[in-house]
Amino acid sequence: GAPPEPAGGSPARRLANFRVFFRRRRLRVHRATDSPPTPEEVNRLLDKITAQGIGSLTNAERRALDQASKSAGRQQAWRAPP
Repeated sequence: GAPPEPAGGSPARRLANFRVFFRRRRLRVHRATDSPPTPEEVNRLLDKITAQGIGSLTNAERRALDQASKSAGRQQAWRAPP
């Protein structure tokens, strides 16, 4: 018959399991000390996007806009309907 499979499966199977394991293990860092950007900062970033395009934003600026977006969503969710 066929030769016995090595412990842990074939090399291809072990590589696939390794990739899945590390894809799931990616962690996101949440900085509790970061406060949401001020409306002035958001307006500055939006003006920069208008003038230079979204590709001109740094990673920190993108995070700030993302944080502002999430913060605005939470505020709207807690408001009572008119």
